[in-house]
Amino acid sequence: MKKFGLGFICGLFLALPSLVFGENAFNVVISQSKLLINGQINQSEMSLFNFQGSTYVPLRFITEKMGAAVGYNELTNSISILAENHKQLVSDENYPNLHLGNLEVSKGEVTTIKGQILIDSDLSKNLVDDFGLIFKLVFYDSQNKIIGHVSKYENSAEKGKGKVGDVIPIVIQEKLNTDISNYSYVKLTVDYLGLPIVRGDEQPNLILTIGNQVVPTVESSNCWKSCKDFVPVKELTNNLAPITVEAGSELKIHFEYEPAPHRLLYKRDDIDNYIEIINNTINLPTSKGKYIYSLKGLWNLNQNINIADAGYAFVIEIK
Repeated sequence: MKKFGLGFICGLFLALPSLVFGENAFNVVISQSKLLINGQINQSEMSLFNFQGSTYVPLRFITEKMGAAVGYNELTNSISILAENHKQLVSDENYPNLHLGNLEVSKGEVTTIKGQILIDSDLSKNLVDDFGLIFKLVFYDSQNKIIGHVSKYENSAEKGKGKVGDVIPIVIQEKLNTDISNYSYVKLTVDYLGLPIVRGDEQPNLILTIGNQVVPTVESSNCWKSCKDFVPVKELTNNLAPITVEAGSELKIHFEYEPAPHRLLYKRDDIDNYIEIINNTINLPTSKGKYIYSLKGLWNLNQNINIADAGYAFVIEIK
């Protein structure tokens, strides 16, 4: 990783007749406003200029032409460059602002994958600080056959890893049935890129409504920032007054939190298993009686990664 202070000149331009990234050298020949990079003419939208005997060229333009990626950290006024030593940087076409490089794969009792990621803040106007990222790497051999895949949730706020615009190290350890250390190429799929999924010590606030009525809830067992175990739901709701509603009413679910849970499940005291909630709505029973509900919000967009879950309990009485 190379960082440059964002001064009047250095933040915008790079004054070098030749550059080296990894094992590759790139000679730059300047002719009027055109750049000749490795024998190919490249036209820059920004003007070149001379200052005290040195010629300055646009940093982003020339760096990206050499297959590297540039990121800017607004908080520290620093510029980072991610350059790949042996292979091209990897990106998801749906997230061109995210770059992955310098992958190293080692095989042991578990497969260890190390690499670096960089998110270009110039292309991520909604992200300027910490971020959450869920991604998948699929490894292929020289015959274009899949030989393995891994998934990862990355929270840049953990252990001071860095911010948007920084080069951030990643480490993935997973037991695989095949050896991927001699992979030919890898594909990156981004499932989520946005604010860190877990923020704050307490689980998100949940609002349940039936028509104009708000349903009171209590916290039940969950794993948010840390895991909490509570007594059974029936005991939790002993002092919770039930809300009385018409048979067959619809209960609407709303989280005051972004991102919303990727899955919602509920269980009633008269049924054994959790049921998937569709369209944030639960259809209440048509038979009279008091019903105790347990509701779970799951943040696990990728089925292989359980990032966090929240738990709630409430009581409904059908008249």
